[in-house]
Amino acid sequence: MLPIFATIVLVSGFLQHAHGQFPSYPSLDVSVPTFSDVQGKIIREAAAGQQIVIHESVRNDIYLDEDKTLRVLVEVRDKDGTTIYLAWQSTEVSPNDMFSFGTSWTIPDDATAATVFEVRAFTLTFIGDEVEPLSAVLVSEITVV
Repeated sequence: MLPIFATIVLVSGFLQHAHGQFPSYPSLDVSVPTFSDVQGKIIREAAAGQQIVIHESVRNDIYLDEDKTLRVLVEVRDKDGTTIYLAWQSTEVSPNDMFSFGTSWTIPDDATAATVFEVRAFTLTFIGDEVEPLSAVLVSEITVV
């Protein structure tokens, strides 16, 4: 198991070369990130300091002869493209099954109106020290009001 810092550096470096698609690998069906407030109401905008939930799901419709062990990653980037939040969930997804989860994130208190945060979601599997991409990088945005 890699330490958290090494994992973030590895994933960040890996994604610098990813332009949304990984053509040499089959791509799992990953949803575009969506957002809700803590009561579950779907939102596209949030206030500075507001806690939101980022929702993500992945379906194993590619690896039909095996359960697939994977990590679903959610990354939030600021206006400069700097990663300010990274969360992941490890799971095993059976053939034709779906895994869904939500991760809580709070809009920075110093965010001003009209600030846009880019939220990226993708799946990876780690085989020893090697990373294998399992999906495209899907992007959504949330705007501060």
